[in-house]
Amino acid sequence: MSNSQTAKTCGLCDRNTNICWKCSQCDKYICEDCKIIHSKVNLGKEHDLTRIREPIERDELLGPKSVVCNRHRNKICDVFCRTCEELTCTSCQSIYHNHHNLPSVDDIHTEFKIELTKFETQIDVDILSKFEKDEEILNKFDFIHRQKYEEAERNIKERENFFIGEVKKHTQTLLNELHEKWDLISSDISEQKSKISEIKNDLSYLKNNINESKDSRDIEKMLRDIKSLGNSLSEISKIEIDHIQQSPQFTEGIFQQKSLVQMIGNLEIVFIPNPEFKPKLTILKSFTTNFGDIQKIIQSEKDYFWISSPKNAIKLEITMEKTKTLNTISLPEIDDMTILKSGEQLCTMKNYCKILSINPDGQVKTFKDLSPQKPIALHTTADNSLLIGVINKDSWKNLNKDTKSKQLIIKLSANGEELNEFEYKSFTLKKQMGQTN
Repeated sequence: MSNSQTAKTCGLCDRNTNICWKCSQCDKYICEDCKIIHSKVNLGKEHDLTRIREPIERDELLGPKSVVCNRHRNKICDVFCRTCEELTCTSCQSIYHNHHNLPSVDDIHTEFKIELTKFETQIDVDILSKFEKDEEILNKFDFIHRQKYEEAERNIKERENFFIGEVKKHTQTLLNELHEKWDLISSDISEQKSKISEIKNDLSYLKNNINESKDSRDIEKMLRDIKSLGNSLSEISKIEIDHIQQSPQFTEGIFQQKSLVQMIGNLEIVFIPNPEFKPKLTILKSFTTNFGDIQKIIQSEKDYFWISSPKNAIKLEITMEKTKTLNTISLPEIDDMTILKSGEQLCTMKNYCKILSINPDGQVKTFKDLSPQKPIALHTTADNSLLIGVINKDSWKNLNKDTKSKQLIIKLSANGEELNEFEYKSFTLKKQMGQTN
């Protein structure tokens, strides 16, 4: 690009590019016409004018954005050499650019403008939208983290009230740890948001440069911008945003005098699934049974399942190749069922106060008699304990009427030992209990 430059205009008329004189006092370069006027003005009569070159008789008229050839000052660069990546005039073409690819300035300007527009589109469609999506996801995680933070704080304080006195010091320790972890998460989220904000500012700056370059006819600048934009956008596209998906979650402990830590619980880091994730369910296989209404399906081990219908508990082997009934246990009106880690299946039945146990071989026995309470919901916890929702048998048919009967959740060990019980609100029917109950 060293063989061409933008034409300098007269410092007085700001139009003529045929510069011939320099005024030392005014520190301006002036054309031949303005030199005559300048010399006749009182303030300019005593100024020192130095001729810097003879007037140039140009072959073409200069436009406002014309580029003058450095080798041939009377020529305007009217083509662009792709081979040499420079503007050139007609005289230079035959000397320096013979057989080169020489599109016109107008054509190359249009081409460069299109290329710059592609970069602009890349920013809007690909890069900026990506980080805006990251920001949207991060905001959702921020909301989830705040909910989990508030939930953990609330649970910790509830436990503090439950164990008030002997556990207060440990509770404060947990709260401090939670606050520290939240501060780190909040700080990390703010840092990621700031990173996105900086990226958006950088992209906005690049877009402004693109627009300036597109609106100009400065081919040199356009070429420089095209080269630098490719590298800049490539680097920006590689930037990854951390969505901060690990969050502290409070886990309740069991009330025992042995350990305050075990009684109150501790903070665990849990993984929060991406709120944008949408699972796609695919039917791998389907088959028809003669079981009647299927109430619940529980996997006991790989490829083995217990299925409950109103009058039966059926053990099946289900694979992609076959479906085989292994055992059928006739039971009156099954209500709910669960399975322990040992493979032992537990079930409740309408109008029965007993929890029945079915071992892997199909033998049925009484696991626990809860008379006069009737078990209506079963759930096996992660620590292999059993949560049982119970209600007084006599009030089973009067749930919608006023009753003074207690409704409880009882916690049992895997061998049937009662660990704890909680009374829950009247008229709340525990039909089935899941992981979050």
